[in-house]
Amino acid sequence: MRQVVVGWVVLASLVLRPLAAGAHSLLVTPSPRSQTISTTAPCGAGPNVGASVQTYTTGQMVQVSFSEVQTHGTFRLALSSDNATFGAILMDNIAAQSNGAARMVTVQMPAVACDPCVLQLFQRNGGGGYYSCADIRVVAPATTTTTTTSTLPDGSSTTTTTTLADDGCANLDRFDQADCQVAKALTDPPCVGDTMDPTLDNALRLGLGKVETLLQSARTKTKPAQVKRLLKRADKKLAAVLKRATRTASLGRTSESCAGSVGTLVAELRATLAALAPKS
Repeated sequence: MRQVVVGWVVLASLVLRPLAAGAHSLLVTPSPRSQTISTTAPCGAGPNVGASVQTYTTGQMVQVSFSEVQTHGTFRLALSSDNATFGAILMDNIAAQSNGAARMVTVQMPAVACDPCVLQLFQRNGGGGYYSCADIRVVAPATTTTTTTSTLPDGSSTTTTTTLADDGCANLDRFDQADCQVAKALTDPPCVGDTMDPTLDNALRLGLGKVETLLQSARTKTKPAQVKRLLKRADKKLAAVLKRATRTASLGRTSESCAGSVGTLVAELRATLAALAPKS
């Protein structure tokens, strides 16, 4: 399983639930089992509720949010299929913020399904720590099957069947979908094992990072003109990446298949950005 980089940690404006006195941190999304923080591993003193609250798919990019009240130590997000052993680390060493805040991080669900399973937020505190857990499901993604029939020159026909799995982002709403697509592109970049010019690889990563930052800024704006302006800047970053891919391919420094993969990625992201733009 790939671990999502800590650089994806972003601030978010969230409506937080009331916290128990003395609380240090608490899951917000997905919903935790309890509003009470405990130092008892692995999920506090409360019983396993035995009910799956939120369903995700294997490999899906998921935004997990939590409240941070006491700002010390580091945070870890882990998954367990037996409510006891949290060996699947989704993200670790998430630094505490100096002022305390609502937090949001993007993690990738494991490749292996578990139903039910438990998501654990652990805040380190010296030799111990604080725990908050949520019951979830991780299931195999839905698939889409397309059948195409082609007629050959000799009059016969051939049928091709293609089955594609959901990318884990399609069912998210608005900015969440865009964030998910960018995060997925950073985790699984195109052209792995193919010929890509180093300058294109660098431009792609820098461009996606800038798009991610612009999306986070656009999410917080209330004026349509501000949102449009930020999304337009993000679109220009993607257009520059596409131009670089075309140029390096024409010079033979990037394979045509790689340039095509980058072009497909850019086209999908630009379409998502266009859908986010306010209509008025």
